[in-house]
Amino acid sequence: MTVMRLVLLALIRSQGGLRDSLIERPPYPMNARMCSLGLMPLLAACSSAPFKDYQETPSRKNELITVTHKRLREHNVPINFYGKVVDQNGAPVAGVEVKAAVRLVKEPLPGIIGDGFDYLVASTASDGTFSFLNRTGEFFGIDKIQKEGYLVSATVHEKTYYYYASDEMKYRPNPSVPEVFKIWKQMGAEELIEKNLKYKLTTEGRSYGLDLLNGAQAKADAIADIRVSMTAPSVIKPHVKYDWNFVLEAAEGGLIETSDDYMYLAPVDGYVSRIQVSFNASDANWSDNFRKRFYVMSRNGSVYARIEILVGVALNGHGYLHIESASNPNSSRNLESKLRR
Repeated sequence: MTVMRLVLLALIRSQGGLRDSLIERPPYPMNARMCSLGLMPLLAACSSAPFKDYQETPSRKNELITVTHKRLREHNVPINFYGKVVDQNGAPVAGVEVKAAVRLVKEPLPGIIGDGFDYLVASTASDGTFSFLNRTGEFFGIDKIQKEGYLVSATVHEKTYYYYASDEMKYRPNPSVPEVFKIWKQMGAEELIEKNLKYKLTTEGRSYGLDLLNGAQAKADAIADIRVSMTAPSVIKPHVKYDWNFVLEAAEGGLIETSDDYMYLAPVDGYVSRIQVSFNASDANWSDNFRKRFYVMSRNGSVYARIEILVGVALNGHGYLHIESASNPNSSRNLESKLRR
């Protein structure tokens, strides 16, 4: 019974809609039946009405089972999924292991609704394609994609495909247009200098020089890979918007803002020397902080780096800057790190 209870605790998350409909229609509340079977997560609730007075009869049990089976039929819809795995150059990748999961409604005991997962595995064909066919459930997700010699971004696993959903949310698979998943074929990792740094900034526009190789604030006469400055009010009132901006510069090189999943190869060109991010109090999308990612080329091309920054203004009127960086000091655009392997 202990094992079954633990399983049910993981499964009963999906019963809410059915439970809500039944609780208004005594004498068949699902939670009351779970109390009678000793499966209620909060057993103390079983001592209160209407649960404590529940008496199961064959007719009550049969009606609840009927409603349960109706939900099973409605929610467990056909699921087919078509995918394709390619590398950073768009070339198909064969022999990739793809792990996935289908979430479905189950009936662990008669008249008890629960949810569970069917775990699936496939391997890509020579053209990089894979599929999961003739499954049933509510939604589908990719759990893991892996192959030796390749790196896989966590964002690959973030999307959920809803099959039991409203028309605007429902996923409609198309075997002629598979979902494409990009992975990174390793070029050969190099020794990068990786830093995770935090700085406090004044907000009157002072410029700070930062050395990405040693992680320190650059002295006035020293080389700075990037320079940052911020302007914002000196007094911040809670829940009151204000104008503020942040400037990021690379005097002996340039910057490229990016949304790349794989920042393992810095671009050849396209760099700009200065990027400014501004928020006006009247902006609908105003925020007191932001997070962005950039490629950096500095020291006239002798250093390439990838950085992710979190910038914001605190209530005490000071700015803050968090930087995660990985820098290649050898004039190489390769940003694959041996540490990340």
